[in-house]
Amino acid sequence: MNPVITVIIPCYNSERFLRQTLDSVLQQTYTDWEIIAINDGSDDGTQDILAEYGERYPEQIRFYVTENRGVSAARNLGTTHARGIYLQYLDSDDLLLPESLGRKVAVLEETGADVAYCNWQRLHVDVEGEMVCRSIEDVSPDVEAAISAGFWCPPVCLLYSRKNHDNIGGWKTHLKTCEDSRYMMDMAFSRAKFVHIPEVLAQYREYPESFSKRDRTAFTKDHFLNLSEIEDHWREHGTLTKVRKRAILKAYFWEATYFYDVERDFFEKIYARIKRLEPHFVPPSTVKMRVMSFLLGYRQAEAIASWQRTIFK
Repeated sequence: MNPVITVIIPCYNSERFLRQTLDSVLQQTYTDWEIIAINDGSDDGTQDILAEYGERYPEQIRFYVTENRGVSAARNLGTTHARGIYLQYLDSDDLLLPESLGRKVAVLEETGADVAYCNWQRLHVDVEGEMVCRSIEDVSPDVEAAISAGFWCPPVCLLYSRKNHDNIGGWKTHLKTCEDSRYMMDMAFSRAKFVHIPEVLAQYREYPESFSKRDRTAFTKDHFLNLSEIEDHWREHGTLTKVRKRAILKAYFWEATYFYDVERDFFEKIYARIKRLEPHFVPPSTVKMRVMSFLLGYRQAEAIASWQRTIFK
């Protein structure tokens, strides 16, 4: 008989925390699950750990080995082998708290929703940090506007219905840093119903030198690519509402401010998007920035603000 949940774990050089992650699934109070782990071209001890756990729990854990193709490709491959009707994506250094799978399944079955998401706790490498307790509705009653405006929770928090994954075509492999946010958005595009569980049921590990900090330029370009594709989707389907327009303009403004100082040509690409959405754009910023944008235009206001940032540095 097939399990109800498939837990999909992409692994790349994961030996440091992989045992803890696998154990967090084994310690679930809900037991009708399977693990599919994808060794995505690791060159450390990841494969030894997967082989050990696969031998100890052959009925529950299967693993596959591929060349390094990235986390989204690994998740897609794992999903093709999944037997469960629900999908739990779990990064190889994050942790499910013991009640996590059971609570998510119960809420999905009680509500008929397609996606359940919970509150979570930050792990600063090994040190427990703040609890993040926020729902989509805290950002906007419009799910798509909320995600584009920055609502996010890590994959460890979310349990998805398998049928919705098949409807959206899987994870976007061309996005390298915000693929999890896009997966949520694609679910929203498919009219999936989201339900929030106001309990901390997951732990998400963070590092001092994450990719977003180590290479902010690459991260922000990926973020812009994702947003521009979202905008294009809304335009194509005639669903670019005023609420969504405001949300995406706010996100573009954040990106434009960064790129004005570091890569002017890329600023112009973002500015073109802003101008098409709002020819007389006044940013959601300080009173001074708003007044300058109203009087001089946003591009000139950004030039003055950039000069001031340089002086204060």
